Amino acid sequence: MDAVIDLLQWRAARGTPQDGSVQGPEEAGDDREMRRLERAIRRLDSVASAALDTHGSLEGWVETELLAIMGALAVDLLTDAAVRAERLTDRLAGLERSAGTRR
Repeated sequence: MDAVIDLLQWRAARGTPQDGSVQGPEEAGDDREMRRLERAIRRLDSVASAALDTHGSLEGWVETELLAIMGALAVDLLTDAAVRAERLTDRLAGLERSAGTRR
């Protein structure tokens, strides 16, 4: 898995305003979901990086979940992508905690 999603570039391609301009209710909801997604991705990056540092690679199911997140982003399903990223982060963090207690 070597694809990296640049959220700023993705936002620009979608036409999401980044200048603080006034938005309608639907656009404001999208902005909330974008912030949720960004938090989830930052957390996922941290946990996945720690797993990579520890184990040297990610298991196949993790790569499958990352592809599912990328697919959700490709069709603008921000909530789905955020939920998947949060769930994957929690699962990876739980595995790392349990691996740490077995050592």
